[in-house]
Amino acid sequence: MMKLVKWLVGILVGITICLALPYGSGAQGERQLIVVANDQSFELASAWVNFLKNESVSFTRIMPSDFEKYKKEKNIVILGGPTEPDGVGEIVKQALTKEEQDYMSEEGRFRMYVKNDVWAPGQNVMIFAGSDSKAAAKARTVSRQKWIAIFNEWLGIDISEAGIVAY
Repeated sequence: MMKLVKWLVGILVGITICLALPYGSGAQGERQLIVVANDQSFELASAWVNFLKNESVSFTRIMPSDFEKYKKEKNIVILGGPTEPDGVGEIVKQALTKEEQDYMSEEGRFRMYVKNDVWAPGQNVMIFAGSDSKAAAKARTVSRQKWIAIFNEWLGIDISEAGIVAY
């Protein structure tokens, strides 16, 4: 009987500790993406968002105004470049070097950037940047095999490349 009581107390303590952990810590936070996007960029990414959903990739979309609450999360994806409106550009400027920002300022330019330890140690940040929202969307489509491999590594999952055709 005493062993049963000790076992139950141990289980309750474990559950209490798990519930007390802040959002985003531990394995769940490490297996989730935080997607930062304004409404226009998120709309342009609808096929990408559907692809992630179809592949059961866990993500939370946040507005740039909420970024301070999430900026230390493990895996962050930003949709937009340094000139992106509604606060996205200001966040991107914190992550890109001056040279990278200057490169993005020329019309039609786009690129996927992967950074580490931007706002927190051990953090992964991916930026689909462009001179405007449409160019940033192009960065996502032309680099799809790269970001799939990176997401597989970051999240410890196996996103099917067969789904690329649909995207």
